[in-house]
Amino acid sequence: MVAVVVLITAPEVVYSGPEDCCSYGDRMLIMGTWSNVWGKGDSKRRVIMAREIFEDLFSKYPEARELFRKVKIDEPESGEFQAHLVRVMNGIDIIVHLLNNSYILSEQLAHLGEKHELVPGMRKVYFEEIVRSVAKVFRQVDSCFNVASWNRCFEKFMIVLSAYVLPSKISYTPMPIQAYQSSSSKPSKGTDKLRKP
Repeated sequence: MVAVVVLITAPEVVYSGPEDCCSYGDRMLIMGTWSNVWGKGDSKRRVIMAREIFEDLFSKYPEARELFRKVKIDEPESGEFQAHLVRVMNGIDIIVHLLNNSYILSEQLAHLGEKHELVPGMRKVYFEEIVRSVAKVFRQVDSCFNVASWNRCFEKFMIVLSAYVLPSKISYTPMPIQAYQSSSSKPSKGTDKLRKP
Protein backbone atom coordinates (compact mmCIF):
# COMPACT_ATOMS: atom_id res chain seq x y z
CA MET A 1 0.00 0.00 0.00
CA VAL A 2 1.31 3.44 -0.91
CA ALA A 3 0.36 6.45 1.19
CA VAL A 4 0.35 9.88 -0.35
CA VAL A 5 0.72 12.90 1.89
CA VAL A 6 0.31 16.40 0.55
CA LEU A 7 2.42 18.91 2.44
CA ILE A 8 1.37 22.53 2.34
CA THR A 9 3.74 25.00 3.89
CA ALA A 10 3.11 28.36 5.41
CA PRO A 11 5.88 30.28 7.11
CA GLU A 12 7.48 27.64 9.37
CA VAL A 13 4.31 25.52 9.46
CA VAL A 14 3.72 22.18 7.77
CA TYR A 15 0.14 20.99 7.35
CA SER A 16 -0.71 17.66 5.79
CA GLY A 17 -4.49 17.71 5.93
CA PRO A 18 -7.37 17.35 8.35
CA GLU A 19 -6.33 13.80 9.23
CA ASP A 20 -3.55 15.33 11.34
CA CYS A 21 -5.88 17.07 13.70
CA CYS A 22 -9.32 15.50 13.54
CA SER A 23 -10.92 12.21 12.67
CA TYR A 24 -13.50 11.47 10.03
CA GLY A 25 -16.04 11.29 12.86
CA ASP A 26 -14.99 14.73 14.13
CA ARG A 27 -15.39 16.20 10.65
CA MET A 28 -18.85 14.65 10.23
CA LEU A 29 -19.97 15.97 13.62
CA ILE A 30 -18.76 19.46 12.82
CA MET A 31 -20.28 19.56 9.34
CA GLY A 32 -23.62 18.21 10.60
CA THR A 33 -23.93 20.58 13.52
CA TRP A 34 -22.63 23.50 11.47
CA SER A 35 -25.34 22.82 8.91
CA ASN A 36 -27.99 22.83 11.63
CA VAL A 37 -26.76 26.01 13.28
CA TRP A 38 -25.41 28.14 10.42
CA GLY A 39 -26.61 26.48 7.24
CA LYS A 40 -30.31 26.52 8.03
CA GLY A 41 -30.38 29.99 9.51
CA ASP A 42 -32.01 32.89 7.73
CA SER A 43 -30.01 36.07 7.24
CA LYS A 44 -31.34 37.73 10.41
CA ARG A 45 -30.33 34.72 12.52
CA ARG A 46 -26.90 34.63 10.89
CA VAL A 47 -26.33 38.31 11.62
CA ILE A 48 -27.27 37.79 15.28
CA MET A 49 -24.88 34.84 15.61
CA ALA A 50 -22.05 36.64 13.80
CA ARG A 51 -22.54 39.72 15.97
CA GLU A 52 -22.42 37.59 19.15
CA ILE A 53 -19.20 35.90 17.95
CA PHE A 54 -17.53 39.22 17.25
CA GLU A 55 -18.78 40.81 20.47
CA ASP A 56 -17.13 37.92 22.30
CA LEU A 57 -13.88 38.61 20.40
CA PHE A 58 -14.11 42.36 21.12
CA SER A 59 -14.79 41.76 24.82
CA LYS A 60 -11.39 40.06 25.07
CA TYR A 61 -9.53 42.20 22.51
CA PRO A 62 -11.18 45.64 22.27
CA GLU A 63 -8.36 46.87 20.04
CA ALA A 64 -9.54 44.42 17.34
CA ARG A 65 -12.46 46.78 16.72
CA GLU A 66 -10.01 49.02 14.83
CA LEU A 67 -9.75 46.40 12.09
CA PHE A 68 -13.42 47.00 11.27
CA ARG A 69 -13.50 50.82 11.03
CA LYS A 70 -13.81 50.70 7.24
CA VAL A 71 -16.96 48.58 7.51
CA LYS A 72 -18.68 50.93 9.98
CA ILE A 73 -18.23 49.03 13.24
CA ASP A 74 -19.58 52.09 15.06
CA GLU A 75 -22.85 51.60 13.18
CA PRO A 76 -23.65 47.97 14.09
CA GLU A 77 -27.07 48.14 12.41
CA SER A 78 -25.58 49.26 9.10
CA GLY A 79 -25.80 46.87 6.21
CA GLU A 80 -22.10 47.35 5.55
CA PHE A 81 -21.05 46.13 9.00
CA GLN A 82 -23.55 43.27 9.13
CA ALA A 83 -22.57 42.12 5.63
CA HIS A 84 -18.92 42.04 6.66
CA LEU A 85 -19.67 39.91 9.72
CA VAL A 86 -21.59 37.45 7.57
CA ARG A 87 -18.75 37.40 4.99
CA VAL A 88 -16.26 36.44 7.71
CA MET A 89 -18.56 33.69 8.94
CA ASN A 90 -19.08 32.49 5.39
CA GLY A 91 -15.29 32.17 5.16
CA ILE A 92 -15.44 29.80 8.12
CA ASP A 93 -18.39 28.06 6.43
CA ILE A 94 -16.17 27.35 3.42
CA ILE A 95 -13.50 25.85 5.68
CA VAL A 96 -16.10 23.62 7.36
CA HIS A 97 -17.42 22.41 4.02
CA LEU A 98 -13.90 21.61 2.82
CA LEU A 99 -12.98 19.45 5.83
CA ASN A 100 -13.04 16.30 3.70
CA ASN A 101 -10.99 17.74 0.85
CA SER A 102 -7.56 18.48 2.26
CA TYR A 103 -6.07 19.71 -1.04
CA ILE A 104 -8.70 22.40 -1.62
CA LEU A 105 -8.85 23.16 2.12
CA SER A 106 -5.10 23.79 2.17
CA GLU A 107 -5.40 26.15 -0.79
CA GLN A 108 -8.28 28.00 0.88
CA LEU A 109 -6.34 28.38 4.13
CA ALA A 110 -3.34 29.71 2.20
CA HIS A 111 -5.60 32.18 0.38
CA LEU A 112 -7.14 33.43 3.62
CA GLY A 113 -3.72 33.65 5.26
CA GLU A 114 -2.28 35.69 2.41
CA LYS A 115 -5.32 37.96 2.37
CA HIS A 116 -5.09 38.69 6.10
CA GLU A 117 -1.31 39.11 5.98
CA LEU A 118 -1.95 42.48 4.36
CA VAL A 119 -4.35 43.78 7.03
CA PRO A 120 -2.60 46.38 9.22
CA GLY A 121 -2.99 45.57 12.90
CA MET A 122 -4.01 41.94 12.36
CA ARG A 123 -2.72 39.67 15.13
CA LYS A 124 -2.56 35.88 15.32
CA VAL A 125 -4.50 35.89 18.57
CA TYR A 126 -7.57 37.24 16.73
CA PHE A 127 -7.71 34.10 14.59
CA GLU A 128 -7.36 31.93 17.67
CA GLU A 129 -10.02 33.83 19.59
CA ILE A 130 -12.53 33.84 16.76
CA VAL A 131 -12.38 30.02 16.75
CA ARG A 132 -13.05 30.00 20.49
CA SER A 133 -15.85 32.53 20.08
CA VAL A 134 -17.53 30.48 17.34
CA ALA A 135 -17.45 27.42 19.59
CA LYS A 136 -18.82 29.37 22.54
CA VAL A 137 -21.72 30.89 20.61
CA PHE A 138 -22.56 27.72 18.68
CA ARG A 139 -22.60 25.78 21.96
CA GLN A 140 -25.09 28.31 23.34
CA VAL A 141 -27.31 27.93 20.28
CA ASP A 142 -27.12 24.14 19.99
CA SER A 143 -26.17 21.98 22.96
CA CYS A 144 -25.17 19.19 20.53
CA PHE A 145 -22.29 21.27 19.17
CA ASN A 146 -19.21 19.13 19.87
CA VAL A 147 -16.54 21.47 21.21
CA ALA A 148 -13.89 18.73 21.45
CA SER A 149 -14.26 17.89 17.74
CA TRP A 150 -14.22 21.59 16.86
CA ASN A 151 -11.00 22.14 18.83
CA ARG A 152 -9.27 19.13 17.27
CA CYS A 153 -10.17 20.17 13.74
CA PHE A 154 -9.54 23.88 13.97
CA GLU A 155 -6.31 23.86 15.98
CA LYS A 156 -4.03 23.31 12.97
CA PHE A 157 -6.11 25.53 10.70
CA MET A 158 -5.55 28.46 13.02
CA ILE A 159 -1.84 27.72 13.14
CA VAL A 160 -1.69 27.84 9.35
CA LEU A 161 -3.75 31.04 9.07
CA SER A 162 -1.99 32.91 11.83
CA ALA A 163 1.44 31.93 10.52
CA TYR A 164 0.84 34.34 7.66
CA VAL A 165 0.06 37.16 10.04
CA LEU A 166 2.96 36.62 12.38
CA PRO A 167 5.57 34.45 10.67
CA SER A 168 6.65 32.35 13.60
CA LYS A 169 5.64 28.99 14.94
CA ILE A 170 2.72 29.31 17.33
CA SER A 171 0.57 26.98 19.32
CA TYR A 172 -3.18 27.37 19.49
CA THR A 173 -4.63 26.60 22.90
CA PRO A 174 -8.33 25.80 22.74
CA MET A 175 -10.53 26.76 25.65
CA PRO A 176 -11.21 23.81 27.96
CA ILE A 177 -14.48 22.06 27.16
CA GLN A 178 -15.77 22.78 30.66
CA ALA A 179 -15.63 26.50 29.92
CA TYR A 180 -17.98 26.02 26.97
CA GLN A 181 -20.30 23.85 29.02
CA SER A 182 -20.61 26.44 31.76
CA SER A 183 -21.13 29.24 29.24
CA SER A 184 -23.83 27.26 27.44
CA SER A 185 -26.06 27.39 30.49
CA LYS A 186 -26.00 31.20 30.38
CA PRO A 187 -26.89 32.27 26.85
CA SER A 188 -25.84 35.77 25.92
CA LYS A 189 -28.55 38.29 25.15
CA GLY A 190 -28.38 37.58 21.42
CA THR A 191 -28.16 33.79 21.44
CA ASP A 192 -31.02 33.23 23.87
CA LYS A 193 -33.35 34.08 20.96
CA LEU A 194 -31.66 31.50 18.73
CA ARG A 195 -31.80 28.44 20.98
CA LYS A 196 -33.92 25.59 19.76
CA PRO A 197 -36.89 24.75 22.02
